[in-house]
Amino acid sequence: MSNKLEEYIKTLLEDQSLYNELSTLLNNTNTNFSTCSYVSNELIITPTTTGLSFLANYNFLTIVNMLIPDLFLECTTNSYNNDQERSIYLQNSCPVYTYTIEGKNDYGNPSESVNITLNFQNIIDPELIAAFFYFNFTTDYTEDSTQFVRLISLEKRVEDYLLNKPSNNSSKYTEPQTIFAEIFSSNSILVQIIEFSNKLNEVLGVNKNGTNICQYNIPWLFTYNCLGNIVNILIPYNSFNSNKSLYALEYSDLFYLSNIRLTITTLIESAYKYNQNKELINIIKKSNIFNIIEIALAVYNNILQQISYILSNKIYVEQPYQNPINLFKCLILYYNYVQNATFLNNQSTSSNINIKNTNNTLLYLEKLIANFNK
Repeated sequence: MSNKLEEYIKTLLEDQSLYNELSTLLNNTNTNFSTCSYVSNELIITPTTTGLSFLANYNFLTIVNMLIPDLFLECTTNSYNNDQERSIYLQNSCPVYTYTIEGKNDYGNPSESVNITLNFQNIIDPELIAAFFYFNFTTDYTEDSTQFVRLISLEKRVEDYLLNKPSNNSSKYTEPQTIFAEIFSSNSILVQIIEFSNKLNEVLGVNKNGTNICQYNIPWLFTYNCLGNIVNILIPYNSFNSNKSLYALEYSDLFYLSNIRLTITTLIESAYKYNQNKELINIIKKSNIFNIIEIALAVYNNILQQISYILSNKIYVEQPYQNPINLFKCLILYYNYVQNATFLNNQSTSSNINIKNTNNTLLYLEKLIANFNK
């Protein structure tokens, strides 16, 4: 069935209450762009650790915030009116924004001053993050638009799997983990976050010097740096337009993250004692990679339970994030995300983004959203 998502949505829109809620959603656009992150020009003091690789360039608070997938950030899922607005406001999506101001010194000679701004990101509604996980989204917006045939309810995906189960699998019962592995693709953001969590657990279980732990390249799109200047030229550095060696996590980085994960509450409280910045600390308490992992683990366990109930013909009580209206919300946010990420990566001289596939994705999403609005 080539139009699974379209057919699923068509069925859902027959529910008038869902349709009315969606219409309200489409007519309410967030225009308060400046609140999507906390901007700091001050020195952020946190405990330091020696021996790190990629993470050595960042303070603890920036690290746990910047590793969040761009798909889950308010700044990168906002709806901007044009590229001029994006050029201005997407600066706030850069964890570390370094910009130069050209001028003249006291002797009339050309001079440059370098300024560094730290931006701490607010995440979108955690319920929508869970929905992005549940509905099998990927952060790789450069995939062909056929990826969207996967974005339907879990019941439909399990039903399709059971109808088309490989002939060599003659067993009447299939383990929920097996079905999960078949219906959630390897580039699903849920699968990627779960694998990252497993990697951190693996590192803690190593009793040697870490030589048997290979480099780890974060597979989802995340931005770790930006360069700019006074005329709003914005060049991002992220995991899609940079050489993998630039953001590879070595054993020391992974071990550091594993230990932060165990003590993050204490570390955040310690950081507050250093900086006395309540607004910043409140953002980090909510918007950190370990909270994202916890949401992913909860969704994963709920999915396994739901699959088990489907196989046993039992009634499963759905979680709030599984409400179909959240699929619509995710599609709208994903459309914004693709537009913003495409704009940012087009500013990079090293970008190798597949423009054709990206345009196909945008056109497909526009078509879906236009159908919602009829």
